[in-house]
Amino acid sequence: MQATDMLHEDYAHLVELFSRFEDAVDDEERQEIIGGVLERLAIVEALEQEIALPAVRIATGNGQAIETGDEEYREQLRLMREVAQQQPPEERYARFTELAESVFRHIQLAEDQMLPKLEKVDSGELGDRMARRRAELEQVRLFL
Repeated sequence: MQATDMLHEDYAHLVELFSRFEDAVDDEERQEIIGGVLERLAIVEALEQEIALPAVRIATGNGQAIETGDEEYREQLRLMREVAQQQPPEERYARFTELAESVFRHIQLAEDQMLPKLEKVDSGELGDRMARRRAELEQVRLFL
């Protein structure tokens, strides 16, 4: 599978999880969805930072693969930590909503700027590296 296809699937899955959160009827379901988002997002961010963005930077000779990408990444990590640490449900849900907005902005930037550039250099090797790294990351519970 191509690296770009993997990221498209990840983005679609995250959007679906955020949508499920909005439709959730009880706290237990919301907490489960939050855990799923944090896990998936941690993996996606690692794959982008470790594999996709460096490939784009090397291929384009551009130190910044997507506009404000590094700031977005740091903001998402901050929000992810806050969501993971918040105990009162109302505060956790408020931070989660902020995280959702940040993720939606990030996905839009990635689809508009990073993925078209990645597509130009996306060989099967990049997809293989992402698949291997994903398998490693899935063995580690990053946020729960």
